[in-house]
Amino acid sequence: MKKLCLGFLLVSFLSIVWVQGCSQGNNQEATTEVTAEAATETTNNTEATKETATGPEPGPEAGPEPGPEPGPEATLEDGPEATPEEATSSEVSDETVAEAEAVEETTDEASDEMLTDGGAGETTTDGGASDSPAQETVPEAPVKTFNFTGAVFDFFASGNPPIKDVKVCVHQQSQYACATTDASGKFTLYKLPHDTDLNISFVNTQKQLMPLIVPLNVPVSEIDGNGNYNHRVGLLSEQVAKLVALSMGVANVDLTGKAHIVADIHDKQLNTIQGATVTMTPTGGDGPHYLTATGTKNPKQETSQPGIAVYFNVPPGKTYSVTYKHTSKSCKAWPSTVRNTTSSAAQFEAFKGFLIVTSGLCQ
Repeated sequence: MKKLCLGFLLVSFLSIVWVQGCSQGNNQEATTEVTAEAATETTNNTEATKETATGPEPGPEAGPEPGPEPGPEATLEDGPEATPEEATSSEVSDETVAEAEAVEETTDEASDEMLTDGGAGETTTDGGASDSPAQETVPEAPVKTFNFTGAVFDFFASGNPPIKDVKVCVHQQSQYACATTDASGKFTLYKLPHDTDLNISFVNTQKQLMPLIVPLNVPVSEIDGNGNYNHRVGLLSEQVAKLVALSMGVANVDLTGKAHIVADIHDKQLNTIQGATVTMTPTGGDGPHYLTATGTKNPKQETSQPGIAVYFNVPPGKTYSVTYKHTSKSCKAWPSTVRNTTSSAAQFEAFKGFLIVTSGLCQ
């Protein structure tokens, strides 16, 4: 019987081994080469072999499943003449080739699908959706600030001249930069937080001015279109403060060891309110004393033209509240002063050695 040159095909997933070089009557070693081109040639050789081989149709069972991984190289020695069983084995190998090609096509299609449709949990080139939920970053809302601008003037001097070189700071909060008034008495504190209790101090010890604190809590509604809140502040010297206390009947005023409270009352247009009364809780110090335009005590227990009431020698280190009343007007704390939750009363801390100015609104 004519000896046949058989090509032995090893298929393991995507690797195909082609056995090359058979000659009649001689044993030769064949080396395998795993390439896509060799696989094609092997398929053609196998089809040629099938045409010359005779024997029964291949059995229903195919050869063993390919191993999980191909070996590094495979060598095959030619045996004796091919028998019908060997022909059958060759045909089975052809079926295995077809199956392997089908597997490759399926794998390629699956890969294409993943590239076009988006594999699970991957971001593809055409924007395939990922199975993982998108992580949304919610930006924090920016903290809005305002600039506190204003001018400092002499409250009792004729014409209310500006005062230069007054140091303006947020009391006991060094994270905010201080300012110094210029020749026009003007100042600006930058980037203060709105809706926050702040105590703004005004100090000039060289001129022996009475140190003063303005409690502020500025809502957004009080900030202008340029981000500014404007306020004028009147100071007085320590000497004048003692004279005012004497005119009110307070002989022993302690300017350094006690706090002193000034409550002023205006309408929304900053006109002073006459005929109003104030009450401080808890009670403490000497007052209220209502000031006239000449700096004397009003014989009536109500505000006169300046719209001011004063408490002297208030124990420091406590928090106080002041309420405002008028016979024909509705009164509450000024919108930009520190106030209670209902805004019906102004609130403040009494700092030792300072004159504390709080404000009320009646209209």
